[in-house]
Amino acid sequence: MDGPVSSLPELQRMLFYDSECGSAYISAESDFPYRPAALFVMDRLIDACTAVGRLIDARLAKNGAVRRTLPVIDHLVSDTAAGRFLTNLSDNSSVDRLDALIGSLDQSDETVEGLKKQEARLSAGDTTQERQRLNRNAGKLASLAAHLEKVQTALATDAISKLKVQRDRVRTLNEATSLLARAFESEPLAGVGTSAWKKLWEAARRFSETHAYPGDMFPVIGSNCRCVLCQQALNDEGQGRLGRFDEFVRNDTQQQLAEASRQFNTSRDQVANLSVQSEAVETNLLDLEASYPELVSETRSTLALADEVPTVLVKALSDSGDLPSVGVECASLTVRFRETSVQATADAQELADPEAAQKRLRIATKRRMEIELFGAMKKQRSVIVEESKRLKLRAKLEDLKNSAGTGAITRKISELSAAEVTEVIRDRFTREADRLQLEKVTVVKTRAQRTALLHQPKLVGARQQVTLPQVFSEGEKTALGLAAFFTEAYLDVSKSALILDDPVSSLDHVRRGLVANRLVELGQDRQIIVFTHDVSLVADLKRAAKGKGVGVADRSVAKSRAGDRKPGTCSTKHPGRPRMCLNV
Repeated sequence: MDGPVSSLPELQRMLFYDSECGSAYISAESDFPYRPAALFVMDRLIDACTAVGRLIDARLAKNGAVRRTLPVIDHLVSDTAAGRFLTNLSDNSSVDRLDALIGSLDQSDETVEGLKKQEARLSAGDTTQERQRLNRNAGKLASLAAHLEKVQTALATDAISKLKVQRDRVRTLNEATSLLARAFESEPLAGVGTSAWKKLWEAARRFSETHAYPGDMFPVIGSNCRCVLCQQALNDEGQGRLGRFDEFVRNDTQQQLAEASRQFNTSRDQVANLSVQSEAVETNLLDLEASYPELVSETRSTLALADEVPTVLVKALSDSGDLPSVGVECASLTVRFRETSVQATADAQELADPEAAQKRLRIATKRRMEIELFGAMKKQRSVIVEESKRLKLRAKLEDLKNSAGTGAITRKISELSAAEVTEVIRDRFTREADRLQLEKVTVVKTRAQRTALLHQPKLVGARQQVTLPQVFSEGEKTALGLAAFFTEAYLDVSKSALILDDPVSSLDHVRRGLVANRLVELGQDRQIIVFTHDVSLVADLKRAAKGKGVGVADRSVAKSRAGDRKPGTCSTKHPGRPRMCLNV
């Protein structure tokens, strides 16, 4: 209803009753309109929560409308790291984890093209060529591992540090030897203890032990002996000089210098003779590049850095210059080459078994699809990140919606009001039933529903679960329905109009009079409209209304004679078979 009249409280709620309504009161649950005053706060809280829920639903709908399309996940890769990440993408998905997965693509030695070629070879049925290829690869991988080990041994930081220590030790020992040689400055000829002199001494030793005095320890300085160099007889002075020379050569410092020089020269020659990027190495790398592109690329970079190091080292050693502080480290590469070589050999042996070949084909296909999925994730990284953010917002909205749910409030309403509401409703229903001469009936609470407590009439003390329509007569059912209706009308604080259509069918004349009296009582503070064909009910209503001073307005409705499509006519007079409208 429009206009200011619709704001009248008595027009906000109108109760209607007919035979169908009466049956519904008996067989179904009813929400009787009694509410303790304190619970209206709860009602408003529920209304607020419901409004918030609608707002959140709108946000959720908007959130769902911008869902991003993620890379397609084939069932073969659904159990892989990439497949699981995309399948389980949620508000908790980590961007760092996504980047780690994408990064594994860049770190992998495998490529989509390489795996496709492997699939083609394995699908051919005859695996002889594939086994031969794997065995060749295993040999080349092992050869490169050995080469990298040589590079590591010669050019690693530890190796350069060792070279520096060896060179410094030779210098120190040379200085110590020079100090010893100064003791011979008074000798007739200078240069005793120098490198040239030491070579002469060693040559003399070999000549003495091989030719002049075989079997005797050099120098031989006994009586009648001659100098192995000038071959003159040794006098006392000559014998003393050779003895001093022998003592000088046999000194521990001289022995240490000889050994230190040998070790240093061996290490230096190892560096000088090292060919870092030989033709054989490059050939092996070229042959392996298609199967292991990342490993080959990393090796080439490492060897390129190492290629100039031997020249720099040898020059620094020759010039007594400073050695590099950092060398070439390739130990991890060596390990990877050896492991890959072992795996290639094992793969070749496994391919001799046809079932194993099919297994490897499935593995290669799955790996190829996983790498393709990694590539799609890398390409659509921003889409995946945005979808994760959307899911995070959605999870928050759903948490808020759960928090705004009315279930807890409903339970609290039921808890706080169950006893009081049921007691009031049961008391009023009992009174209304007594007025209509109904016994052993009551109402019980059945359940809570949002802000309402639902009730239904039951038999008092019933031992079996039966519905009231099964055990009541038609008149009793009508009276019971009216008792429930009157209970609802009494508890309706709006005092709005009551509309009844033939309310007393199946009732005897006693209960008809009781119903008429009750309607007039209710009509003392509200409008009652009764539609009926029953003239005796009209008389009962008028009699009761007159006794209580309640005004009555009669109306009769007659069928129009102008045709079925014409409306009926209303009159204040009673025709022979009226359809009465009694306005109390």
